Amino acid sequence: MKVDNNLKLDQPIIEKKPIFQASYPSYLKRSLLRKVINLIYDILSIIFLPIGICRYIHYKIHTFLGYYLFVPSQAYSKKEKIYKYLFNGEKQLVLQKDYLNEGREGLKKEFGAKEINIKTAGGEKLNGIFIPGKNSFGRTLNKDAPLIIHFLGQLGRYEDLWHYDAMSNVRKCNIIIFNNSGVVKSEGRASKKGLLIEADSILQYAIKKLRVPIKDIIIHGHSFGGCQATFLASKYKEVKLLNDRSFATVEKAMYYMAQKFFHQLFSSFFIMPFVLIGKLAPQKVIDKIESFVKFHKIYDDEKLLRPRTLAFLIKAVSSIIAYFIGKIAIIFDWNLEPEKYWKRVRGKKLIVCLADGKDETIPFEASLLKNVNKQDREFMRVLDPEAMHWRPFKKEISNKIFRTLGL
Repeated sequence: MKVDNNLKLDQPIIEKKPIFQASYPSYLKRSLLRKVINLIYDILSIIFLPIGICRYIHYKIHTFLGYYLFVPSQAYSKKEKIYKYLFNGEKQLVLQKDYLNEGREGLKKEFGAKEINIKTAGGEKLNGIFIPGKNSFGRTLNKDAPLIIHFLGQLGRYEDLWHYDAMSNVRKCNIIIFNNSGVVKSEGRASKKGLLIEADSILQYAIKKLRVPIKDIIIHGHSFGGCQATFLASKYKEVKLLNDRSFATVEKAMYYMAQKFFHQLFSSFFIMPFVLIGKLAPQKVIDKIESFVKFHKIYDDEKLLRPRTLAFLIKAVSSIIAYFIGKIAIIFDWNLEPEKYWKRVRGKKLIVCLADGKDETIPFEASLLKNVNKQDREFMRVLDPEAMHWRPFKKEISNKIFRTLGL
């Protein structure tokens, strides 16, 4: 029988009212003993004012760090103007309000996407988008078809995806993406516990409202979103997990990123003379300086290598500073740990990363792949020289990744 490739099913109906209300996940509920301990702690915080003040300060710093450091898309979304990066490598200053509206409407017009809102178990409204997929005959899938739940990176908003053509690669399943609390139309302020509650609430929406069988759900977390995705997969054994260019723990990510930053910063003071000579001196002098630097291996990747004593001191000081920066994640309760969650994932799972040292954002030492047990590593290295941390993969790479997960 000949199949008409132009034949399409009706667009799936996504009910907007009443707004879906998620229930509180049982695994996050406190035990009776824990509730009693917290009650006593609350009473002591009222009686002994210094304890209460310390708790309040800790909470304010926790939310401040969430707003500006761990989920900076909250602060970024409040800017009046932002840079839009063009495909030719240039950037253009645009009004953010227009940029977001254009991205949201672009997804609706080009992919038939539908805007959705849910209420998390914590009572906050999350705003997201449902993007219907198409089968191999070009027919629009039903809302209970195989589904990807995508968790965005730190600066990600679903409105960005249309601008950077990130949705055209995956079309044999439906996709839902929500902005985190405090981002664009989503309410509240991001917190560590709040992010985990959000993730569970979104999965509940997929199962209870869209009625997608849990075995047909792939949880895809990119970068910081890998924390939410891996945590969620550790709680639901039937879902499939795609951890995409993410890290082992927030503490390790902060440590290695800070170490690299300060190592390059302190090295720059000693490398700068070579750089200035390379720009201002005659060509003969430049050639001699370049030969000298290369022969004696003075520096590499903006890091000083010689003299060795000075290079060692710079690295040591950078490591000490990075150690204390990394501890901020623990002190102020932001140490999400995908490395630990990964061990508890029982369903099909896959780590996707760039070739060693090619990720310009997350150092390989901090990556999830580097830190998980070798017997528990199911991974795919992307060797495409054009691949970057924030750039969507090419269509053939995306297809291979999702085929590996059975899509």
